[in-house]
Amino acid sequence: MDPVDLIPANQRLALGLGLGGLLPFVGLAVLAWGGSTLGPTWALRGLILYGASILAFLGGLHWGFALSGRLSDRAARVALVWSVVPSLIAWSAAWMPEQSALLGLAGGLVLAWAFDQRAWPQYGIGPWFLRLRGLLTFVATGSLLTSAWIAGQATP
Repeated sequence: MDPVDLIPANQRLALGLGLGGLLPFVGLAVLAWGGSTLGPTWALRGLILYGASILAFLGGLHWGFALSGRLSDRAARVALVWSVVPSLIAWSAAWMPEQSALLGLAGGLVLAWAFDQRAWPQYGIGPWFLRLRGLLTFVATGSLLTSAWIAGQATP
């Protein structure tokens, strides 16, 4: 398969957008820790909703690539089936109590990252993307796990 890598300027844009997307993860975790007079509940719920949105987005990337016509029939089927899994995890987590939801979303992000390690090289995307995904997953998962700990402290 021919590589479909982004030009360097668009790689930098993807980096900037990805890093910007970490702001709600980190910011809401800080607010849950005690940075808000409203208490941790609203920050934790906001983090759950944002984390679920991001996890669903990660599955959508595979749906789009499967429909691009660039993959073999088998690889496209695998990508299509996988593409709905993150959304199902995200939706399930959104219904859970806060600590369980945050842990479920963290697990979903790690699972999506692990799947991407195998899938994206087959898609012809350069290694810059997996490095970016690794960084984003590490920070987002850290924020979710920290917030799960906070949620555990807040419940009797």
